[in-house]
Amino acid sequence: MKIRLLLFIFSFVLLSHSLYSQQHTRGVLFTSERNNKGEIIIVAENRDFCDYFVKIEFRDLMDYTVRGNITKGETVSRGKKIIATLTKSNPNSRSTYNYSTRIYKGSLDSKVNPDFIYTLPVKDGDSIQSLPAKGSRFTTIFNLEQAGDTIYACRGGQVCDKDLTDTETRSASQKNSITIYHNDGSLGEYTNYSKELVSVGDNVKMGQPIAIVKPNEKGQKRVRFSVYFLDKNRVENNETGLKHSSLVPIFHSANNGDGKLENKTTYIAQITEELLMQDMSKKELKKYLKNKEKEADKK
Repeated sequence: MKIRLLLFIFSFVLLSHSLYSQQHTRGVLFTSERNNKGEIIIVAENRDFCDYFVKIEFRDLMDYTVRGNITKGETVSRGKKIIATLTKSNPNSRSTYNYSTRIYKGSLDSKVNPDFIYTLPVKDGDSIQSLPAKGSRFTTIFNLEQAGDTIYACRGGQVCDKDLTDTETRSASQKNSITIYHNDGSLGEYTNYSKELVSVGDNVKMGQPIAIVKPNEKGQKRVRFSVYFLDKNRVENNETGLKHSSLVPIFHSANNGDGKLENKTTYIAQITEELLMQDMSKKELKKYLKNKEKEADKK
């Protein structure tokens, strides 16, 4: 009986550890390898579809000189990037190295635009209300009782992998969440839906359907939305635990124009040309305006 109990406990511990590891996979993988000069290069591989800011700290370094931006940190986009190169000072002496890493979703190279105008997460012409979120003035709860069951992207961007996390638990997404990385380095997170309509890595446009929401046991249709970004001041402050900051988005509506939402006020969704052009690159905008001129000439 004792043997069976011990086997059960051992199996449970292994399963729990396996599940924990699967749910807490870091978005950036660090590896060490040698180049053709015999130097050790430390490579950061970003496996996600959003940028990560990485910092490396050497705790045990003997007989090596280090090249790399290790004091300030680096932004790593999807793919591999060399973070540090270690060269032996004396080829005949004993040498060791040991390091720790910290990674944070987002980029310090991008300038977040607090004046960006977001669209409401419902179909054009549908009505929606904003409700207060307990414990956070930065999270918007949308009441969809007067709208359909489809959630639309408030802003364009690329869908991140919610199974990949960073050093900070703030950005470890919930299982039922969609995180979209915006072109200014901010992230928009949607939670409380029942079905996803987008996949990891998808390039999402503003106003594109991204999820389906179903009424809960009380018959309520609600979705949470928040916007956050990697804060340079917090990253550079070693005494600060959380490195991300949140902001209150500005939304556009047909009946109230542009502004921050007020609780229990009804807003009518409207996607305008000006809203859509905010997300376009210079190349996309030039192409869009050129096509618009062609269409106007045809008329």
